Amino acid sequence: MASPSSIREVRARVGTSFATTHDDASGDSWALSNGVIHKLRAVSVDTAGLEQPGIDDETMQTRMHNKPAMIAGLRKGSIRLSTYAEGAYSNVGETPAQNIAAACAGGIANPVTNRTDAAEAAVSTVNVAATGCSSFVATGQAALLGVRGDGKGGGEIRPINSLSGDDHMGLSVATAGAVDTGDAIVYSTTIYPDEDATQKYVDFLVIGHAAADQVQTIGAVGTFTMGGMGIGELPLFEFDFNTGDWQYAPSGARASLATTTDPYGGEPPFERGIGVVHVGDQGSSTRTSYRCTDVTFDPGLANEEQPGPAGVNGMDGQQHMPGVPTLELTILTGEDDGVLDDFPSTSKHVLVQLGHQATKAMAIELQNASLQGKPQRVEVNNLTGWRCVFFGKENTSGSTDLDKASWRVHCC
Repeated sequence: MASPSSIREVRARVGTSFATTHDDASGDSWALSNGVIHKLRAVSVDTAGLEQPGIDDETMQTRMHNKPAMIAGLRKGSIRLSTYAEGAYSNVGETPAQNIAAACAGGIANPVTNRTDAAEAAVSTVNVAATGCSSFVATGQAALLGVRGDGKGGGEIRPINSLSGDDHMGLSVATAGAVDTGDAIVYSTTIYPDEDATQKYVDFLVIGHAAADQVQTIGAVGTFTMGGMGIGELPLFEFDFNTGDWQYAPSGARASLATTTDPYGGEPPFERGIGVVHVGDQGSSTRTSYRCTDVTFDPGLANEEQPGPAGVNGMDGQQHMPGVPTLELTILTGEDDGVLDDFPSTSKHVLVQLGHQATKAMAIELQNASLQGKPQRVEVNNLTGWRCVFFGKENTSGSTDLDKASWRVHCC
């Protein structure tokens, strides 16, 4: 049975304005019915990082052992939460967790008109015939092709590196066989860093079991990492948001737990056929699949407060800062011992896929990666492996931020 402290609800809204005042938590602006509030499929939430310290009042006293009340300091701090890293909706929209991850990263690309499609004819292992595909997706997104075990697309996610005319899409990584007539295609929702994107802010309302246990935050900008990618685990987005301001919702302005409304979101990318890991030379379409474990991903996101006395708590907004993504994994020895020779100069293409089924699959991609150092020998239970730490760089030949992106998360 859940304890009262674990009965909690997390609501969020994403916008482009840096809020400086709190809305009534019981009002329409926080109602789930208004179409802009996400009820997150949160796994955990931690508000202990929200603080308002007291500042000593140093007024001189007339008594030796007297001390005046503290002066309230600035309300600042962080809120941390984790959600499942989900596959895509069956429609063309993104899930709330993906929307919030995109607010952290800057960019998100959805299929324009339809999520699913079917191949028209067999062409090659690096080219898929799909009428109208250039109207549905953009170069830099990805497609889930076929079903596992079909010997062709195999239920594997492939980044799209070109769109020829209106009917063909080129693949960065070859499929096991040519995708053939009628084979299923699922176009991705892709999250990526976009330095040209308008800065986005997230406001949170965390509702607890007790009536007074309600915390509001505004003007938050965040980062995320991805975890839970071990064997038998459910993948997670792990968010860390720096807030502009926060408060405990005052009496008379509190929401109620929406006990009859399920959290919004899709399914985690998890199944018995857990996924596939591709590590190939950058620019080569050769299909490679390795036995790997212990995968972690950090997009390298960072933010900086913009000082502003006219804002709130000395802040007038926040903005994205430069960062370098890192993806770590352990390749079993004998699988790709050639990776030892890839440091420092060989650029790699790394693609980690989780799940194979439509609405329950995703992939993390570094399209132009380098090793941070010589892979280290590690133990994997009673086996041995090479611990590889890759960092991502942009593809300078790309034409858009999506096409150039140093990292991409594809959800199908």
